[in-house]
Amino acid sequence: MTLQEKIDKLPLSIEYEDCLFELRIEISHWGVILRYIDFRYYSDLFVVEEHTENRSISKLFEDVIDRALTMIENKEWEK
Repeated sequence: MTLQEKIDKLPLSIEYEDCLFELRIEISHWGVILRYIDFRYYSDLFVVEEHTENRSISKLFEDVIDRALTMIENKEWEK
């Protein structure tokens, strides 16, 4: 599955206990190097964070999306 297909598979929001949690992605860097991706459904329903020093932006982003898709498929916030 391509990175684009994985991104397309992500829900823009998740409903849980009658609340709607919207997707938020934050990409931060210090200096000129990307260092951090924070991927969460608003109000911290679940959070996937990843730090990097030597991965490409696309690889870092794909790793975060893979972990998020696994969490979504397993509905880990309900456990």
